[in-house]
Amino acid sequence: MIKLGDNMKGSFFLKIGFVLIISSIIIYGVKYGDRYLDAFNNDYLLSRIVIDKVDNTYKIYNEGISKYKDDMTTFYGSLDFYYDNFIRKNRAMTTYLAEVEKDLINLEGPSLTLYENCNYDIDDEETKIMCDNYKTNLKGVIDSYNKLVVDYNEVLDSFNGFAESNNRAGDVVPKYESVMSEKILKIYDELNN
Repeated sequence: MIKLGDNMKGSFFLKIGFVLIISSIIIYGVKYGDRYLDAFNNDYLLSRIVIDKVDNTYKIYNEGISKYKDDMTTFYGSLDFYYDNFIRKNRAMTTYLAEVEKDLINLEGPSLTLYENCNYDIDDEETKIMCDNYKTNLKGVIDSYNKLVVDYNEVLDSFNGFAESNNRAGDVVPKYESVMSEKILKIYDELNN
């Protein structure tokens, strides 16, 4: 058995204490560093998924917006204010209106996906721009569709007044009812608040 002197004992225990402290720090660092890296990796993966989803969905959404605008232009071009041929022309107007309604239905899925993914705080400038454009376009779609409903119903009211005053009650056209999805309207309300 080796006997250590007092000086050596203190130095020996100091070295052991130092090794234990360093070992504890390393174990603590590995344990919690791993958690930090996992959290970082999860955030990075979520960011990549959200960026990809916004990018892919925005392309579909943008195509739907373009079709909606074209169909709105066609509908407004078909509005006829001449009472004599209104019933015949109204068939065409309702056909174009049906296309606008289909566009709204087709925009619902991409709108919901973009709404969910644009709520994440993603540090990607291009994604932020797409999300801002999505919100602006959705507001524009809803506002223009609501205006279409009002405008079309005003035309119908005017024609119906003419039909009733000229004993053409059989030609009276019922008011148009909005087909806007409740989900889309909820998103619109949240975007405006």
